[in-house]
Amino acid sequence: METTQRALIWEYSDEGIKAIVKEAKKAGRFGASHAVGPPEAIKVCVEEGVRSSEHGIFSDEEFIKMMSEGGT
Repeated sequence: METTQRALIWEYSDEGIKAIVKEAKKAGRFGASHAVGPPEAIKVCVEEGVRSSEHGIFSDEEFIKMMSEGGT
């Protein structure tokens, strides 16, 4: 599989991302995403409370605004 094809595959469901962030908060930590996936998946991470988004190679203006407004 090509690298670009792998980058467009979601590794976690919305529910999985939400659970990870919830458990991190319970432990006094915060969630982070390795943002090399599709923009929709990265946006879900921000919406669910991920506080750090690494790389963000598929970032667009909407995503950057969401991060800024959401404290990511």
